[in-house]
Amino acid sequence: MNALNFDFASLQQQLQPGALSEKKEYGPDERFWKLSRNDDDTGTAVIRLLVDKNRLPFVKVFHHQFSVYDPSKQKKRWFIEDSPQTIGLPCPVSEKWQELFNEGTQEAKDKAKMFSRKIKYITNIKVINDPSNPANNGKVFLWEFGTKLLDKFIATMNPNEDDKKLGIKPIELYDPMAGANIMIKIKKSAGFFNYDDSLILPPSAEWSSMESAVAEIDDKTYALADFLDPKSFKSYDELKGKMEYVITGVSTRNNNGGTQQANTSSQTEGYTINTGMPPAKVEEKQPEPQHATVADRPSVTTQTTVTSGDDNLDFLDDL
Repeated sequence: MNALNFDFASLQQQLQPGALSEKKEYGPDERFWKLSRNDDDTGTAVIRLLVDKNRLPFVKVFHHQFSVYDPSKQKKRWFIEDSPQTIGLPCPVSEKWQELFNEGTQEAKDKAKMFSRKIKYITNIKVINDPSNPANNGKVFLWEFGTKLLDKFIATMNPNEDDKKLGIKPIELYDPMAGANIMIKIKKSAGFFNYDDSLILPPSAEWSSMESAVAEIDDKTYALADFLDPKSFKSYDELKGKMEYVITGVSTRNNNGGTQQANTSSQTEGYTINTGMPPAKVEEKQPEPQHATVADRPSVTTQTTVTSGDDNLDFLDDL
């Protein structure tokens, strides 16, 4: 892919926090593609992975999501926010996880799970065939996906030795001419949605030439570095205030001078938190904050290590 001038080493310096130009403002949903589900909670579409205009394939973002049921209003208070630990900044939710886990009791450790970090990856895609939304066909979007799908992509680009002995050849999924389309399939199993049946299709060229592919990438993809910009995350005080409100229902003043509506009937003790996700495996130690760096380019010559987390993607579908 020489025509795309991949030079990820030089991008390391360019994509550090604070090195970005003025951040563009977008509508809340316009950039992101979401796989539609049928009445039977299944869905299928064909997409193609794209690097962005800076030749970055994807970025890794830490995310928190949980809710507390408010019996007085018969609805939930939700916390759905990206974690500033993504770029190595303090996060009050992760601190809450550490505080509970350090108590040492099983009850506290179980509650700590609700504040654990989730992992999502963001990439550019071209929609090849979206049967439920044909107007999307041929358009470029951003797409969020989880660790299990990333593992599938990495296995395709870096087959292990046993697979190679069986004749499995690596496919560079981000190569416009020699890569492959991906059939994304969603289904509901044991009460949760998963993408286990997604398939990598045979290699194909989706553009008439590398030049036309590069032109479309340069013109239509979104800069993934925006998701590593400190301005993309709420401040520590804002996040802490929102977290405390969701947990207790008690109003707190945020750093912008606004207030959250109080609910004095809520109880601080014995609150129940619902992440909408299956129980996560408890980590014996919360991972250290990771500074924003360029994600390693997944390629047939690069050994990519991925730290698995809670990668059920219900929270992405319900945003």
